[in-house]
Amino acid sequence: GKRTILAEQFRMLRTNLAYLGLNQEKGNVIQVTSSISGEGKSFVSGNLAATIALTGRSVLIMELDLRKPKVRQYFGLAKGMGVTDYLIDLATLDEVIQEVPQVDDLYLISSGAIPPNPTELLGSEGFQSMMEQLKQRFDYIVMDTAPISLVTDSQVLAHHAQATLYVLRHNYTTKGYLDFIQQLFVTNKFNQLNLVYNGLKPRGLKMYGKG
Repeated sequence: GKRTILAEQFRMLRTNLAYLGLNQEKGNVIQVTSSISGEGKSFVSGNLAATIALTGRSVLIMELDLRKPKVRQYFGLAKGMGVTDYLIDLATLDEVIQEVPQVDDLYLISSGAIPPNPTELLGSEGFQSMMEQLKQRFDYIVMDTAPISLVTDSQVLAHHAQATLYVLRHNYTTKGYLDFIQQLFVTNKFNQLNLVYNGLKPRGLKMYGKG
């Protein structure tokens, strides 16, 4: 809700989602992934979800990096039951959906207990059923998924999303991953694969407050 340059960039990212066909009434699903940990994937997921919620649309962010979840911590929410608890029948859907107190219309499903078999859980019929129910309840779903170069979780989840945002970080992501991303694009592993360039530091001549 602020008027900083960074906040404006997330508003621009929100606006650009319309060009990807993400404007239906219910069940818009966006996957956010990256190559490795530390590129800002969860940072982008959380801020994009909050920015969409500011328009009055109901938004659910799902913490689907089951190995190293971070989104819940960004919003300062207490650890509770989440995706894994629902999938092994320890909780209902209503019990795992948390309201994010700082932002109206924003909700979170955390990862829950870290399981020994995350890929199998995310590829299960139970998760498929979970997504079908959630798409009926929320206008937008943002899936924060695991880095793709390390595990296959993101590829397992790809068919649920209309679009995938792949986060790169300036002066952090190695150029070797660009060939890897190109192969993902050419082989159509993800629906509407788009790059988000994160962490670019201002430099050079400043105009209109931007470097």
